[in-house]
Amino acid sequence: MKSPSLHISVFSDGRPGHEIQSTSLARSLLSLAKKAGGTPDSMFLAVSRFAIRQPWLSFTPRVLPRFGRHILWQGAAPATDAPADLIITCGRRAAAVGKWYCRRHTARNNGPLHAHILDPGDSPSRYDFLLLPEHDLKPKHRHCPNIIPFTGSLHPVNADWLEEKAQRWRSTFETLKKASTPLVGVLIGHPGMAFFEALGKHKNAILRWQPDARFVVTGSHRTPTAAREKIRQFFADAPVLWLDKNDGENPYAGMLAWADALAVTADSINMLSEAFATGKPVLPLAVELASPKHQRFVTAALANPTTTLGVTENTARSIWDSLQQRQSRDG
Repeated sequence: MKSPSLHISVFSDGRPGHEIQSTSLARSLLSLAKKAGGTPDSMFLAVSRFAIRQPWLSFTPRVLPRFGRHILWQGAAPATDAPADLIITCGRRAAAVGKWYCRRHTARNNGPLHAHILDPGDSPSRYDFLLLPEHDLKPKHRHCPNIIPFTGSLHPVNADWLEEKAQRWRSTFETLKKASTPLVGVLIGHPGMAFFEALGKHKNAILRWQPDARFVVTGSHRTPTAAREKIRQFFADAPVLWLDKNDGENPYAGMLAWADALAVTADSINMLSEAFATGKPVLPLAVELASPKHQRFVTAALANPTTTLGVTENTARSIWDSLQQRQSRDG
């Protein structure tokens, strides 16, 4: 890579939580390249979404023979004549696709580097950069030089992002914000059906935390269909309520920007990380139903609510510095 040019390819399995982390990292790297003097025509980000046929899918992150023939690209396949400088993947499926792509170009001098997010389940040595959340670190990871730890999840939320989303969602939230009582965003994933059976209890917990709160509520793609009617019942007075595409565009980003406080189900480290990064009060919900690693993250975040501020930018800086060292070494 000849700095400050930077061509990044993100390979995505289409899962929003994976793709957001990959693209957030990519955009932070491109921002660093721009600050270093890069021009629009020397910086490029391509997002290629895929599916994988069975049985090759079941063996990921292993790359079985003839793997490439069974990647189903959604749209144009990634370019092969001018490979990217950096491949970014997240999740086991994408890990396999990234490894396959990089192997195709091993003969190229200064060929593509591979940055993978989350534990892929195979040897860390198979990746140039392995980005692991601290709550996922295992003893075997502690002394691997290519591992970059981070807190929570990688995400796009910072002051500029919040300002942009505030402007984008002004017509929806500005009037609601003028009331004297707090506007609380309730962000719901899928913490388990026990959560939805006790939804009234959780709503009361939010009201004890933020008395006289007015609610704006959003679900996610993981919120079960069977729970949606119950959510509508308990939050019938919410002026903004989104549970699926029938409710229009998801106002999640607007809630992060406009709400006074955020209540978030603890099953989603992505949503929790983004909520804490707003700098607003955050109440994790149904922590007792979350996995031990999620509980570890919640405990750490509550002890230091600023823990996810700048996490993506700091992680990108670590990769950028390594890319610069490689460029200097290879001339």
